[in-house]
Amino acid sequence: TCALPIWKKAEVWIYINCAPVGPHEEDKDMDSYIQSDISGFKQHFKNATVRKEEALFLPEVKEQAVVYTFQSGEEDNAFEQVIYIRDVNRVLIFDLTAKNSEAFARTVQPFHNFAMSYRGSIQMDPPVEKP
Repeated sequence: TCALPIWKKAEVWIYINCAPVGPHEEDKDMDSYIQSDISGFKQHFKNATVRKEEALFLPEVKEQAVVYTFQSGEEDNAFEQVIYIRDVNRVLIFDLTAKNSEAFARTVQPFHNFAMSYRGSIQMDPPVEKP
């Protein structure tokens, strides 16, 4: 028999991603990225609901993160919360996905605590030419 991938067995999982934004990108800013994310979710899950939550303050960088809760109305991605963090030329995406409401309720606060520990991203300076 074939073993299921770990994420198929897990009741809850978290992943981090990023998406480019800017004048030369499909999404020009974080707001347009978020709207395209919401549209894509609603298009994929016909019974989806999306709710904007109270912003999450990130004390280490003294910024507000945008938070949305997604519910698919299906077994896949049943409960999902996404924290969007504005960064230079990109959006950082912290995602919590749970298979049921109990698992979601039990893990959302530790997920927020994890996001609140964010201290900023490392920005690489362009190489400096030597004289």
